[in-house]
Amino acid sequence: MKNIFKITLLLLIGTFFYSCKKGSEDPALSFRSRKARLTGKWVGTNYGSEINSTTANTSGQTSSTKETISSGETDISIKTESGTKTITASGTISFHTLEITKDGDYFYSLKYSTVATYNDSTPAGVKFTVTKKVSKTVNKQGKWAFTGKFNGNKNKENILLSLNSVKENTTTETNTVTNGVPSLTTQSEDSEKIHETGEVAEVWHITQLKNKYLKLDMEVKNSTTGKNSTTTALGTITNDLPLISNEGTINLNFKQ
Repeated sequence: MKNIFKITLLLLIGTFFYSCKKGSEDPALSFRSRKARLTGKWVGTNYGSEINSTTANTSGQTSSTKETISSGETDISIKTESGTKTITASGTISFHTLEITKDGDYFYSLKYSTVATYNDSTPAGVKFTVTKKVSKTVNKQGKWAFTGKFNGNKNKENILLSLNSVKENTTTETNTVTNGVPSLTTQSEDSEKIHETGEVAEVWHITQLKNKYLKLDMEVKNSTTGKNSTTTALGTITNDLPLISNEGTINLNFKQ
């Protein structure tokens, strides 16, 4: 009888441990709830992504670009491959944070600066050197919730981030030197997108959720196209926009 009790107890304990473990790198047992471990302020320790983009214009011509981003807590590298050309930009991260509240709100912020220097030439064969400095800030905020079981995923294995506001600022300073003559241009872009809750959302897989460590990953697969209309005194001209398709993965690591 005692042996049966011990076996039953071990099975119950094993089942409980398994139910606590959601992500592949989760602890086998935690005395804090999954929500309690997730909520709080997090500092980014790694940003990794590999996105392949294909652009098809209205004439049927296509071009492909591969962007690979890798970072530590304070450094970042962005490699862009297009055709036979590869450009690598390196720089620093000013801040990379994620805050998840108990009330269901989340706030994400990232700011980095990079520099890339590369050689190029015009179709006529004139060679020049380009030094490009980019500073980018991204701020997102919205609502969050755990997802239920779907497509083989366990309950609370993924987190749904519903975007309410996305603000981006990008400043690009390009210095082009041709035959020893420099030419400097500066461009600044500001954008803000406002969405209703549930209109635009991201599903992140929680690979690891410990008391002080968080690992998230997301598969990217989307495409955009549309039409552009210009109205003048002579009438309205409508043009088809190219089809842009993106596919890849993003991995984010955080600590508290």
